[in-house]
Amino acid sequence: TIKAHKNILAARCPFFSSYFSSHPGAGLGPLAVSVPCSSPPLLLVVLSYIYTERISEASLSLHGRAMLSLASSLSLVRLARICESYLLSKLDVRNAASLLIFSHESGHSMLKEGCLQFVSSNADEVMESREWSSLVDRAPDLVAELFASATGARKRARSNSLH
Repeated sequence: TIKAHKNILAARCPFFSSYFSSHPGAGLGPLAVSVPCSSPPLLLVVLSYIYTERISEASLSLHGRAMLSLASSLSLVRLARICESYLLSKLDVRNAASLLIFSHESGHSMLKEGCLQFVSSNADEVMESREWSSLVDRAPDLVAELFASATGARKRARSNSLH
C-alpha cells in the first residue's frame, strides 16, 4: 500500500482527477485505487514526479520504457515526453530495433519517428544487430514502414541537393 494525498494527485494527474471525480465518496477517508503498474519502485518514482515535477536521470535510466508506459496510462503528457526524449538520447545501433518495436507497439509516435529516422540513417549497422531479426519476425509491417521512411528521406535529400 502506498499512501498519497488525493488533492495533489487529482490536481496534478488527469488519471486521478478523472478517477476521483467519477467515484462518489472518493473524497471521504482513505481510498484504494488500482493503478496500471506492476512495479512498486516505479510507482513511487512516478508519484514523486507528480508531487515535484522532477525526475532523475537515474530513474529514467532504470525505468525508461516502463515509466513511459505508465506516464501514458496516467495521462502525464510532460513525463511521457521527458521519457521519450531520454530514450531517444540513448538510442544506438544495439537498442534501435527493440526501441522501434516498443514505440510501434505502444503507440509512442515521437519515439517511433526518432527511431525510424535513426534506423534509416544507420540501416547497415542496425541490420547486423541481434535485435533486427526480432523486428522482422514481430513486426513485418514496421519493416515496410521503415523502408518507406528510408526511401522518402533519401528522395527528400536528393531533391534538396538539386535546388
